[in-house]
Amino acid sequence: MSRILDILPESLKEERHPLAYKWCFWQHFRPPVVSEARSSRHGDEKEKTVDNGENEVNVEEPEVKVNEQNVENSSLKDRDAQYLQETTLLSFPKVYSKTNEQTSVIDSVEQFWVALSNMKNVKDAPIDTEYFFFKEGIRPLWEDQANKKGGKISRSFARSELRSRKLAICQLWELLLLKMIGGKLLDDEISLPLSKEALDNPNFEDVECHRSMNNEDLNKLVMDDIAGLVISVRKRYVIISIWNTQLSFDRYKLENGIEETVPNVEYVLSYKEPINMKNKFVYEELGLTTHMFRKLIGDAFFETMKEVSPKPGTDNESLVFGESLVKYIPHFNANISDLRKHKQRREKGVKNGHNDSNNTEKISDLGKIRKKIEFNNEGLLVTEINMNNTMRSKWNKRRTVNRE
Repeated sequence: MSRILDILPESLKEERHPLAYKWCFWQHFRPPVVSEARSSRHGDEKEKTVDNGENEVNVEEPEVKVNEQNVENSSLKDRDAQYLQETTLLSFPKVYSKTNEQTSVIDSVEQFWVALSNMKNVKDAPIDTEYFFFKEGIRPLWEDQANKKGGKISRSFARSELRSRKLAICQLWELLLLKMIGGKLLDDEISLPLSKEALDNPNFEDVECHRSMNNEDLNKLVMDDIAGLVISVRKRYVIISIWNTQLSFDRYKLENGIEETVPNVEYVLSYKEPINMKNKFVYEELGLTTHMFRKLIGDAFFETMKEVSPKPGTDNESLVFGESLVKYIPHFNANISDLRKHKQRREKGVKNGHNDSNNTEKISDLGKIRKKIEFNNEGLLVTEINMNNTMRSKWNKRRTVNRE
């Protein structure tokens, strides 16, 4: 590809097509021997040993004796360093360079095609390979300052789908790349206030929106919030994700005098947001809640799936993957983090002898539902806190104890 561009006339070389955002390609390869350390980076804290050449040293043992917050901060830095050691910022021949100069910054259409033509195709990538297409200045890490408050719109493709639709998944990846460099993710008809089809939530249909925004400004708001694209080739499945930072939408809210906090929890994008006084006010003033803003990105992802060309002689519907499987996954799940801290406080209380046999608490292993069981003179009270942080109390009448 670079040779084809080199033989173009000088008059055409001067007509470069700059991109709205500057991008970089990263590649991460996870060797099998460090897969456990990689899984620990994503939240599964397990006991590990390090071989220093003489004896095996237990890493987990000293963590009990130091402050939890200090351990967490230091371990984040260690995991960042380890992950970046396995991640490579890719460089490519610079367009029209006469000295074989290399560059890692993709700032034009021509440079993008040179980079893509020099990369191995996704269908030929080995297992445990990840490709990142991120904006310049943002590292492909959850812990990066730009990604801490964000998450990803993700869709997993099982190996059964990959075998029959390998080219379709590669085409989906390339279509998303083209939308990123074109700076155009939303369809032309989407604007504020949202139409009934774009809103897709009967809970908000009767609420009047006071905000208007044309398609161009709304698309820029979404594109400013996007960090990049990721495709991950695993042993049993392939994952394609769009990472968002949440910074652009938070800035949009603050500029309009709105302060809204939404728990970082995982949910399917087909989830219908329930209405309350808080998000009703946000929708009236801004035309978007946080869930609606994320759903715009998810809908664009799903619409891109529909654009994938089917094989000759097959129905287009055979290549449309279920919308219900498109999820929003936060980089840091606040609910699970709170449950871990609560469990640690509970265990600490038991060690100190503050265990009440008449008031026990059970926490599910999934980290998404917390149940508190209280026994009193009237019976058994079960309090549930689900992943949306809504509390519900109910009496178990079947086990009510008659104290009369």
